[in-house]
Amino acid sequence: MNNLTDFLINPNETGVCVKTYTVGLEKIEEFYQHTHDLVSKFKLGGTSEFVDRILSKDINEQRWELKFRLATAFSFMIANEKKCKPQVCDFFKFKPEDLETIEDSNISQHYKYRRFFTGGFLTSRIYPEHTEILYVDFKISKRKKLVLIEVISLKETGLKLFDDLISCLPVLQTSVTEISKRKSHSEKNIFKVYPMAIDLWIDEEDKFLLNENLKNFLNASVKYYFQKEFRTSIILSSIAVESIFAELFEEAYKKTAPDIPLGGLIKQVKEKIPIPEDISVKISDLNKARIASVHRSEDPVSDKDSIVSMMGVAALIKWYLENY
Repeated sequence: MNNLTDFLINPNETGVCVKTYTVGLEKIEEFYQHTHDLVSKFKLGGTSEFVDRILSKDINEQRWELKFRLATAFSFMIANEKKCKPQVCDFFKFKPEDLETIEDSNISQHYKYRRFFTGGFLTSRIYPEHTEILYVDFKISKRKKLVLIEVISLKETGLKLFDDLISCLPVLQTSVTEISKRKSHSEKNIFKVYPMAIDLWIDEEDKFLLNENLKNFLNASVKYYFQKEFRTSIILSSIAVESIFAELFEEAYKKTAPDIPLGGLIKQVKEKIPIPEDISVKISDLNKARIASVHRSEDPVSDKDSIVSMMGVAALIKWYLENY
């Protein structure tokens, strides 16, 4: 069982890699000023009052402003800092030849490739080629004028991708300070990356091709999770589980699965097929979240309920693919 599957089935036991950094806003301004001539030339905004402009906004606007400035800086830096290519390509997941089309003389290419640089390096990413995910988040400390950066990955690979990128960036390579590095087994950090891991798993698991509907339900569940539509996400995970139990019923009873609630279907399947206890517990948790979502109980469902539902799907699918 590879690292990704280990994490999906037993995330608390497997844990994640967590690293935190700080960098001064003034240093980010200096990094931004590294592209000042190009920024001014194409009238994409100057560097005057950079720090004050960011800190004068509310929290959400601060984050948007900083991401926009970093995206702009990265785009123009890559057009000029050729020595950065290997690390930048690996981090942003594109081929070196793609960068050749970003030229100072053709500003339209800046917009064409904006999608690669959204948020600069402060944006989470999935790396199928490394079977890795990289969750990146940040906060701005107004009092200290610092940016606090948190990076979470499944393996050391993700942290190295981040470190390699920083090591080649003008100004930031000597300004970003590592605060801590550790292995974490807490739900707080696991839940931040679990939906991304599910998303990666869907692409990695070839056997999903045997059941396109199952793949679609999981894709949609992850999509609605990121849109904070937790009820819809839970229901879609439940439909994926229901489709598997319907197949199990038809295998066991040699007839079409009945149109009954999930709980009843599970009960009938268990009368014929022994379901491992750990999977039964996870499916039970999923069904509780499903009932709360469908009946819109007084207790609102949360992101945790959505992730618990995904955990139930992952455990059931792994067992199902190994046995049927």
